[in-house]
Amino acid sequence: NQKGLCPICLKPMKRANVDHYHVKNWKHMHPNDRKQYIRGLVCYICNYRLLTRGVTSEKLRRAADYLEKWQMP
Repeated sequence: NQKGLCPICLKPMKRANVDHYHVKNWKHMHPNDRKQYIRGLVCYICNYRLLTRGVTSEKLRRAADYLEKWQMP
């Protein structure tokens, strides 16, 4: 569905990461149980720089507002 592109930065994914909700015991879950928590594939950079544990859509919106406020002309 993603045509090899990261849905966040829109660049081709050289190293795709499975993005998932951060739930307890993820590492110990059976792969079939993990499927219900998977959101999609994102590139390595976006996964580790933007989608860290504890991030919420509200925090990302505030960050975007902050960056827009201080955008250089």
